[in-house]
Amino acid sequence: DMYYDGWEDTVQINYGHPRAREEMCKVLCKMASLSDGVRCDMAMLLCEDILEKTWNDRLNPWDGTPRARGEFWPPTIQAAKKVNPGFTFVAECYWDREYQLHTFGFDFAYDKTLYDRLKELDVGKVRGHLMADLGYQSKLVRFLENHDEERAADSWKETSMHMAAAVISFTIPGMHFIHDGQQEGRVKRISMHVNCRQKLEHDVKDKNIAGKYAALIKAHGCKAIHDVGSDWRGCTTTPSQDGNPSHERMVAHVNWKDQEAALTVVNFCGDYSNGHVILPAKHFGYLRGKKVKLTDMLSDCVIEKPGDVLLGEHGGLWFNLKPWQSHLFQVSF
Repeated sequence: DMYYDGWEDTVQINYGHPRAREEMCKVLCKMASLSDGVRCDMAMLLCEDILEKTWNDRLNPWDGTPRARGEFWPPTIQAAKKVNPGFTFVAECYWDREYQLHTFGFDFAYDKTLYDRLKELDVGKVRGHLMADLGYQSKLVRFLENHDEERAADSWKETSMHMAAAVISFTIPGMHFIHDGQQEGRVKRISMHVNCRQKLEHDVKDKNIAGKYAALIKAHGCKAIHDVGSDWRGCTTTPSQDGNPSHERMVAHVNWKDQEAALTVVNFCGDYSNGHVILPAKHFGYLRGKKVKLTDMLSDCVIEKPGDVLLGEHGGLWFNLKPWQSHLFQVSF
């Protein structure tokens, strides 16, 4: 890492040496023959320009062997996938290198940008981030905590804020991570080198988090969100009749497979917000003329409306949401 001293707990391998690259490629091919996938820690550090900037002439092998040049990842990933075509490469990634690593062959890359925007409580940037190309989004790893970050239950000081971020993160395209203890509401981050932690009762501030995560994880398992081949689109939000702009603080999207759908609506803000949510008519035209039931999988809220309202009649489906309020509706008719 060009911004820190050399790591003391890992071997420093010179990727400027051709033999080192060959051996590391063999290691990954061996892993591909034995397992389903690999997470590559700080994968962007092996991008050629970062190697050059970090190590410069120190990349020249000490034994006089000509220095290896070119990107390490593309041929290595190709070799591993020849061994196991279904082998999944996940890149821990920072510094806006996600797309580059996708082009190298990584199946998924960490979405640190969304994590930062959720942590900053910046709903405008969250909404903007979710407008990115769907193919790109589907190859991102969504997370609220990991071994390098503070615990989610500690980062978001209120449980309602924490769960609003979790509902957004869990219902958008990509791979969804839960760090061990996150779903229990643990607040103390422990070094990955320390094989112990406090007892659960001494490490949780809000015992209600576990139940909320249990409901969210169960909802995440529904066909519309979890099944291979499910689809996703953002929903349009529009103002209430008084024209106030608070609808811009609502994050709304819909997941579906076949005619099973799940609608997410989150007020990612510390104030009340209201406005209309409209499903994309191109994909939900079949709701016209039908009576639709929306059952919240996170609470006891049930809404019944004509399908035409969900498609924009009378402005759309109207919500008046409390600060950080979240809904994850199962849509049936």
